[in-house]
Amino acid sequence: MFYTAISRKGHHIYDQRIGSAISDDMHNWTRVSDAPAVLPDSRWYKTLAVKPSPTEGPDLENSSETWRDPLVFADPDGDGWHMLVCARDTHAAQNDDGVIAHATSPDLESWTLGPPLCEPGAGFGQLEVLQNKIIDGRPVLVFTCHPQEMTAERIAASGNYCTWSLPSPGLTGSWDINLARPFLAEPDLFAAPLVQQRDGSWALVGFRNLEPKGIDAFEILDPIPVELDAEGYLVAS
Repeated sequence: MFYTAISRKGHHIYDQRIGSAISDDMHNWTRVSDAPAVLPDSRWYKTLAVKPSPTEGPDLENSSETWRDPLVFADPDGDGWHMLVCARDTHAAQNDDGVIAHATSPDLESWTLGPPLCEPGAGFGQLEVLQNKIIDGRPVLVFTCHPQEMTAERIAASGNYCTWSLPSPGLTGSWDINLARPFLAEPDLFAAPLVQQRDGSWALVGFRNLEPKGIDAFEILDPIPVELDAEGYLVAS
């Protein structure tokens, strides 16, 4: 199991880590190591080493070492494993710097980090809860980005939505995030895994963000049946 953790160095949520654990029974878990599974490299990804975190002010979020939501899957051709990570480009501007970090491994233990599988500049500050699925034979990429983490240009063009999708060339990318479109059926839906049901159909199971309504809370939504439209975007079915 791969998971997001927070460093104890005093930066709280702005210093994120990826850990791993193993289990024989899916109930009791043991950490693989005290060291993170894979760390960001400032050649490609924002780190606190090159963008120190202030203690307060408007630049605090922009200084986050965003490094979370690991998505691990087997290589489609049988050549080891891939990990996709929510990260931010070293040089791009705030809310325009979200990228998909990429690491590979032969054994799920040793990881080699490489450059991102997309370019920044699509108007998204973070590409959270990444999912690359194949629905009815067509690959699709799905992610979360809240309006407060997007550029004004992206909001003007696409609206205030949280869940986004785009047609995919395959499970390992690369992706043109400029093609992303919002999931219109539930504007405040976020962190929603795509789940295949017993009959083979698909549904999103996630949360409704109530913060835009002035409520500091989330709601767990009933599953939302979904499919891909003619262009390969995720829509309610």
